[in-house]
Amino acid sequence: MAKLLFENPVLKRGTNLTVRRGVKWDVADHKNVQVASTKAPEETIAAVDIQTRVMSFQDICTDDLAYEHDPECRTWNGLLTEMGNIYEEFDEMEIVTLVWFDYYPPGDAEGQGG
Repeated sequence: MAKLLFENPVLKRGTNLTVRRGVKWDVADHKNVQVASTKAPEETIAAVDIQTRVMSFQDICTDDLAYEHDPECRTWNGLLTEMGNIYEEFDEMEIVTLVWFDYYPPGDAEGQGG
């Protein structure tokens, strides 16, 4: 089972986006992906289904960034800065995978179909 780890596991209710270097998440199983923090990877925050799209980092548009889970990454420059912090020698010309998923906190009625 795939595990999607977050340095900053701030998730908003509803649709979230995370951007990952390379194509690993595009070819991964998209069902029942475990979401966890890098600080406690054994503790699952949620199990989600994901949707992905591969593109050059420079082609990410503002409309996509509105769904970014981390408020600091909801601008292109903010995301570029964070990618540089997470991935050594990250370059804006690199191929990335945009990963979308819906998150509803435990006990949220909408997340339970109602």
